[in-house]
Amino acid sequence: MRAPWSRPAITAAALATLYNAGDYESKHIPDMLEFCKKNLKDLSEGPNAFGHWHYTYLYYSQVMYRQGEKEWGPFRDKLCNRIVSEQQSDGSWIGQVAPIYVTSCNLIMMQLDKAYLPIYQR
Repeated sequence: MRAPWSRPAITAAALATLYNAGDYESKHIPDMLEFCKKNLKDLSEGPNAFGHWHYTYLYYSQVMYRQGEKEWGPFRDKLCNRIVSEQQSDGSWIGQVAPIYVTSCNLIMMQLDKAYLPIYQR
């Protein structure tokens, strides 16, 4: 059980930001990565289980993508299966925030492999 003040979503966002800025060597990165992996490994929780599921996994998916195919591949498959299973008949997704935001987050996560945006290139 994590401490009540711990914030996996914020940690994932901070870690993704460090990586996107080219910082892979800061002394806190290993602890941050371990914390995220421990607290965000179960994708089966519903979007309302801990608040802002899509925000959290938008950033955590970037972190996992940067780990390389060995870790990204299995995570991506679970993530994409989950996302696809929740798509609405009109092609959108719903969540805690407006459908446009949730749909955008899901599409970004499912397209990380394409590295269309320079920020997502390995």
